[in-house]
Amino acid sequence: MSTEWSNKKINATKFIIVVADPGTGKTFTGDYLQHIWNFGHVDGDQPFKQGHLKEGYETLSSDMTKAFGKYWMKEKDAPKEIWQPYTDELVRLTLEMATVTSSEKQKSSNNNNNDSGGNNKNNVVLSFAMIRREMRDYTKMKLRKAGAVDVTFLFLHCTMDVLLESKWKRTLHFIEAGDLSMEEGAIFTPGLKGEFNYTNFCKFEREFGTSGHCEPPSISDEPYIEIDVSARDRTVLNEIDKTLGLVGKRKRIITMDDVNNVVVAENNDIDYYHNEIEYEVKRINHARDKEWLQGHLKKGCKTLGINDMIKALGKYFHPFN
Repeated sequence: MSTEWSNKKINATKFIIVVADPGTGKTFTGDYLQHIWNFGHVDGDQPFKQGHLKEGYETLSSDMTKAFGKYWMKEKDAPKEIWQPYTDELVRLTLEMATVTSSEKQKSSNNNNNDSGGNNKNNVVLSFAMIRREMRDYTKMKLRKAGAVDVTFLFLHCTMDVLLESKWKRTLHFIEAGDLSMEEGAIFTPGLKGEFNYTNFCKFEREFGTSGHCEPPSISDEPYIEIDVSARDRTVLNEIDKTLGLVGKRKRIITMDDVNNVVVAENNDIDYYHNEIEYEVKRINHARDKEWLQGHLKKGCKTLGINDMIKALGKYFHPFN
């Protein structure tokens, strides 16, 4: 591919950057836009999740963990050298996604075709907990320097009760994905006192959790969109579609079946209800995270042992501990 062709693709791409506290629904939103509306989705946690696969990712992840734990979670700006390299990689992946062909993008979407998508422009979504304005400003600057014109931040908000329930379910999801026991999974919340249950988990999160540290949007974030996702139903998806200008029916080639769970539908013109969309997106997310966790555990246990490896992974969820 020529540089001129790549520059034209980047210039014509609509970039959406989903920002929120951990557990709010960034990855779900990115996966939704990818698998339902054919966006290219860059999961900003990729360097964390693929540290066992790609050289250099472990260093990037370790430094970014320090940025969160020692600085951002304490409402302080972090030294550039510990977060900009990670951000540079996210920008590279995002620009790369903008320049892939339609067939390659379909492949990255698990070959799930969709001819919808609000307009004829290329659409790419990056999801990551850019809780500090310095990272958001830097990301936008790097994208625009590369030729991006249309860059919009999408801020997600929800109530604390909804967030706690979501984070508890996410923790259970990781326990299942890693084939861990509840006792082993408790180490994902290092510092929690007493029995590992929902009540103690919520108490711990309210006092020491990773949420509530996201700097609110400002002039430097413009243009930006804010959406309350507390409802956790189709009204949220409808609002996302509306604000991003996505029109028409949500088209998929997969639907649910009470017996077989998932079947390929002959009719590609299915208007999905929220529970069906949620099922499909979470199914894909679960498969990806299972591969990630088991890959880390398989590699880490060779040198660290299971308990130390789980503790290391736990630092990802609560880096300040």
